[in-house]
Amino acid sequence: MIQNFFQLQYDFEIEQKRNLDGLINIPIVALTVLGGAMSTLLVRFDYMSSMVMSVLFLISMVSGSMGVCKAFYFATTSFIGFRYQKLASAPMLIQHYDSLYDWHLRNGSTDAKLRAQEDFDSFLCLRLSEASEHNGALNILRGERMHEATKSIAFSFAMLLLATPFFLVLQIMNSDEPQRIEIVAPIPS
Repeated sequence: MIQNFFQLQYDFEIEQKRNLDGLINIPIVALTVLGGAMSTLLVRFDYMSSMVMSVLFLISMVSGSMGVCKAFYFATTSFIGFRYQKLASAPMLIQHYDSLYDWHLRNGSTDAKLRAQEDFDSFLCLRLSEASEHNGALNILRGERMHEATKSIAFSFAMLLLATPFFLVLQIMNSDEPQRIEIVAPIPS
């Protein structure tokens, strides 16, 4: 019964790992969109038109860029460098059970099979609980880093939204007058 509990907990933590592995795509897409939008605005902004607007625009963009860097750091570190604990392979577990059985036989146990099974169950429960605890701690840390990446992405989007009006106002103010084209004579065919 207790072994089933630890097995369920172990399976749950492995499933959480898979879920966290799949979540990395969201920050990557968001960072790609942010990077493209921010670099487009930075390149196309007319810095010579208005000093005040340029300074406000740059403050917003630099703040947003710092948020992008922070988000990239947390997204990357939530995915790289984690070693999850797994159980030994099935042949190794069988070998361990056999060695327990042999040990009880050599030491004169009348019910060696029962004793070996009890020892093996205790061993397996211990390993499952250790792996679950270790993997759970890693999942919590990875989840916190993904949360920090998401917060930084949201901050960067806010800075991008704050900078966009400055860009648009200067684009509208500096737009050329529309040209009027008049066809005087039709082109002969």
